[in-house]
Amino acid sequence: AVAGSRSRVLTGDLPDDFLRLSAPAQGPGGAPVMYMPPGFMPMQQVPVGRLSITVVQAKLAKNYGITRMDPYCRITVGNQVFETPTAHNGANNPRWNKLIASTLPKGVSTIYVEIFDERSFSVDERVAWGLVQIREDVLNGETIDDWYSLSGKQGEDKEGMINLVFAY
Repeated sequence: AVAGSRSRVLTGDLPDDFLRLSAPAQGPGGAPVMYMPPGFMPMQQVPVGRLSITVVQAKLAKNYGITRMDPYCRITVGNQVFETPTAHNGANNPRWNKLIASTLPKGVSTIYVEIFDERSFSVDERVAWGLVQIREDVLNGETIDDWYSLSGKQGEDKEGMINLVFAY
């Protein structure tokens, strides 16, 4: 069996440049060109402005805590992640009133909102989540105070609502 597989192997001299790296491709101005796979998002995003988000409160459909629910909110803007303090015993009507100041990266038009129940002896449970569109009015300087639907175990847009205030 080994002799049969050896007969299928190509043998001979290797070229002089075998396993040698060539000089990187040059872009305009002599800068090296970097390959970026499709869908790759660089860590350093170019900001276009400063976005303020106030996470006011939430009204959730159900209290998922065994004895009590201690919710906190996580907001993702581009590659930046922010969290509110835990609303201890906030149950299904937590109030945070937390101001988040974030740079708004170019091309980012939505934020991702998640609400977790903080657990003492196990992993925090994600209770609700949603993708919130940053309205054009906000980017034009208006302050928007509105309620946004959340998804979760109850179903798409049925887990409750979150009150957010946007300013740019």
